[in-house]
Amino acid sequence: RAIAQSGLFYDHPLAKAMELGERVAQYFNAKNLDELRAVDGADIVRQFPLSNKPGTPYVQYGPVIDGVFLKYPVLETILRQQHNAVPMLMGSNKEEMTVLAPVFLKDLPYPFDDLSYKQVLKELVGEELGSKAFAAYTKEKYGSNKEALTVFVADALFHVSSKQVAKALSEGPSPVSTYRYL
Repeated sequence: RAIAQSGLFYDHPLAKAMELGERVAQYFNAKNLDELRAVDGADIVRQFPLSNKPGTPYVQYGPVIDGVFLKYPVLETILRQQHNAVPMLMGSNKEEMTVLAPVFLKDLPYPFDDLSYKQVLKELVGEELGSKAFAAYTKEKYGSNKEALTVFVADALFHVSSKQVAKALSEGPSPVSTYRYL
């Protein structure tokens, strides 16, 4: 049996993971692999800069598609039915971004008006999806542009991917149950 909470599957091609590793090593002044291994993993997650600003490396921790252990992205592996077919419980939580919002949204322009909000959405998901997101995730519905963006990011990162994986699992040999904590 397996449990997957929050549905976040950001796979990294090996080259991207190696590039990220180089940046982490530089940040912690690790001159070799032994020095990098000596850095506490919690320190890496806590201290390595995260950013949603264009042109700034955005760190996504996740599985590495190395061609040996993981040959394909997680969703593709499931769609190909090349995963271990075990009973699965998966879902997401309403407040996914409670802890992450201060990190993801710390560099937002001030004031975060409609124009700034539209620009951030455009940079995150492109012109067409950004316009659709702006229309669907409104300050009127969520109280502010920042809260609307927080809900959008939670949906995009956690809720939608959780549903995609659950749907893919349900079409194969794995029994799947889903939840959503409100």
